Amino acid sequence: MTGDSEKQDHATVRPGLPDGWKSRPSPGRWDLLLSFDDLAGGRSWYRLASDGRVFALPFVHKAHDAAIAPGGSRAALFGHTFFFEGTHAVWTILTALAEPRTGASELLRIPLGCRPAWSSDDSRLAYAWATDAWSNDERRFVSCRPEGQPDATGSVSILAIHDLTTGLVREATVWRIQSLRWRSDDREILAILNDGSRLSLVSFDVESLEPVRTLELTVAPTAQGLATSPDGRHVAFCDLSSDEDSIDDSPFTGYILDTASGQVTPIGPLRWETYPVWSPRGGSLAYQQDDASASGEERVIAHLDLRTGIRTEIASFGEDDMPDEIAGPDLAWSSDGTLIAFVTNGYGGSAIHVVELATGSHRTVLQTNGLVHSLGFVGPAG
Repeated sequence: MTGDSEKQDHATVRPGLPDGWKSRPSPGRWDLLLSFDDLAGGRSWYRLASDGRVFALPFVHKAHDAAIAPGGSRAALFGHTFFFEGTHAVWTILTALAEPRTGASELLRIPLGCRPAWSSDDSRLAYAWATDAWSNDERRFVSCRPEGQPDATGSVSILAIHDLTTGLVREATVWRIQSLRWRSDDREILAILNDGSRLSLVSFDVESLEPVRTLELTVAPTAQGLATSPDGRHVAFCDLSSDEDSIDDSPFTGYILDTASGQVTPIGPLRWETYPVWSPRGGSLAYQQDDASASGEERVIAHLDLRTGIRTEIASFGEDDMPDEIAGPDLAWSSDGTLIAFVTNGYGGSAIHVVELATGSHRTVLQTNGLVHSLGFVGPAG
């Protein structure tokens, strides 16, 4: 079961800087994939090269975000819709598997329960096929189960692994999946499941999709941004730090759970609706914070090394530089863990910045005249 699929031919991808954009060459060698909203009803995908060239990509499907494979050769594009298979609800739809370097893509239509995850060799995609979604019209979850799937009590997902080399898709029905990633050796899928009353970290064998170990998490089901480290040892997440349900009443706080000891460590208030992001090898986190200083509010990009416990401020920006209500996409790591890219949203449009962790060197590589909704590395650093 792979949903509706349609191949798109390779298209010629030529460089050209859109009107109103300014790019700046950067040392090293990397490419970034970004989705862009021109604020006039147009959305497009671009690839930004470290030498300052910008390539328009012929991705015509409705998608605003991407899960990018570690090697950068493929990306799973997805976006939101309010209507799917006869239901009015808030659905997230996997719309295409794309090749950012060539512009080729395969159109899909699969409802997602969480962000998809790629194997380390870029050849296999794990995703959670959502069987229900929240309907604002009906004020409840509405069901839309794939053909051949029986009704079940409670909210379930279909865990699927799509092997792009063979074209085979293997599936298993499980409780609602809130987070997915591959273990660093690619032998297991690490999934955080919600059975309606508690969260569990379940390791699934990649070949059989049978669970091999289950660990109940000491994390409230209301937690957001759940992200497991590549070795499965830690889980990062966010939640309001009290019983209040408003960011005005209680800080949106980041935490790290050590699954071996059960200890939960706060990492401080985070920028609203942004989440910590693990480095490729899992030894550190990057995240965005709102920090009050003597000169006013600042947005801080921070890096936390779990082995040393050292927190480093990568960059900071004054509150006058950015409208508070626009958070921007989450931070992006290069595949080798040496670079972090992030977006700031000023009144003139989104800007993209790249930081070299070893030196702390920070460079603005692109200024746009609209909003960047998604950002990720699709080429090696070096």
